[in-house]
Amino acid sequence: MFISDDGPAASQEQFKVLYDDKQVVGIKSGLELHLIRDLAKAINCEILMDSKLGKGTTFTLKL
Repeated sequence: MFISDDGPAASQEQFKVLYDDKQVVGIKSGLELHLIRDLAKAINCEILMDSKLGKGTTFTLKL
């Protein structure tokens, strides 16, 4: 399964929330990162991420 967008992308630092349950993002943005992290945890899979600044981000959930 993969999820992608064509937004501006982000740095590795901004994606820390995907790998650390203690990380928190702001209410105005970043909620989808929590959803991806929680989905991956619920179905016991690994998150792979490919983010290119100015081109977008693709998240792959690998079983």
